[in-house]
Amino acid sequence: MNKYCYLEKPEDFNKKSDIVSIFCEYKWKILSLLRNPERFQWNTRGWPAGKFEWDRDGNLETATCRELLEETWIDLEKLKKEIIYMWRHYVKYPDNFDFEYHKFKVILDEELDIILNNREHVDKIRKTPQETLLLNLIFWEDEIIKYYYWIK
Repeated sequence: MNKYCYLEKPEDFNKKSDIVSIFCEYKWKILSLLRNPERFQWNTRGWPAGKFEWDRDGNLETATCRELLEETWIDLEKLKKEIIYMWRHYVKYPDNFDFEYHKFKVILDEELDIILNNREHVDKIRKTPQETLLLNLIFWEDEIIKYYYWIK
């Protein structure tokens, strides 16, 4: 895909963590979040995401729902919405922080009010996949959008 993101596990891959992430879609638009200026990779956009913790979460789906709730106050359990596991990518991050990136999606039936966790994100927008590519995304996320939505 690119020098950071791979579909197959690279030989020199040294996994440090698992990261979960979710596309929240409503009417073909994806929710993206702007990172807080005080956070790593500030002024870039991504999706609700975070670290998977075995002892806390138990499984990837629980971790994904927890991250979404913590970052947006969207409660998929309360909405009775099922998330779909899309794929796993291998991300070779600078400074030798390689991780498996687990991507989920949920298709929402209505446009929900979002309450941001301002310690992590300071803005939210919904855009089509093509419009999303024009945003300042976290450096491997453009490849994720292109791969998932079949954009060349």
